[in-house]
Parts: sequence; C-alpha cells; structure tokens
Amino acid sequence: MNSIIYLNTTIFLFLAGVHFYWMAGGKWGIDAALPTTAEHQRIFNPGKAETFVVALGLLAFAAITFAHNFHFEIDVPHYLRYGIAVIFLTRTVGDFRYVGIFRKINHTVFARYDQKYYVPLCAYLALSELFLAAY
Repeated sequence: MNSIIYLNTTIFLFLAGVHFYWMAGGKWGIDAALPTTAEHQRIFNPGKAETFVVALGLLAFAAITFAHNFHFEIDVPHYLRYGIAVIFLTRTVGDFRYVGIFRKINHTVFARYDQKYYVPLCAYLALSELFLAAY
C-alpha cells in the first residue's frame, strides 16, 4: 500500500514539475505532449495560466494522495480521491478523436506517445487511486 502511495505521489510531483518547466518557457517534450491533427497542427496551445493551473492541480493530487493515506491532520474527503480516479479514467478513455484509448488520429508524434506512455500511465493512476480511495 505504502509503495503505491509513494509512487503516485512521486508521479504527480514529477508531472507538476514538468508543467512548471513548460510554464517557465521550457520546450523539452512539448511536441509530444500536445495533441495534433493528422496535418500536425496543435489542437490547442495552452498558455502560462492554463499550464500553471494544471501544475497546481497535480501538486494538489500529490498532497491529497500523500496526506489522505498517511492520516495527517488534514481532513481529506474520500470523494476527492474518487475524483482523482475519475479524472484519470476520463483521460484514459479520451475524446474519441485525438486523445485516449479510443482516439481516431493515430499517426502523429503525440498519438504514438499517447498509446505507449500516457494512456497506460493514466489507466494506472485511475485504478490505483480508486484502490487507495476505497482502502
């Protein structure tokens, strides 16, 4: 149980760090992280504010995962844990076009990374967070 908590917390902190890096203007990995059309045009171009919000959300997920399972003085409602699982389950399923397990666009850099890394990671986070919430 503790190993799942530490692993998920580490994953959330790493992902938050990458988003802070992008918010600060970093370019490493950005081309593989944003979905594109079949013509390789980005679907969206998140700004600094949007990237900052995602980074803060990931930090919150790390804090909730860590604090709830180690019973700190912070009272973390169970529905927040289930909410994290639902968010990552939704990301795993995707939008049925560009993102997720049922995406239609499969021949872009993002799609290859999505299939190989992002979908399995999101599925793992969804299932493990559901498990931790139920525990």
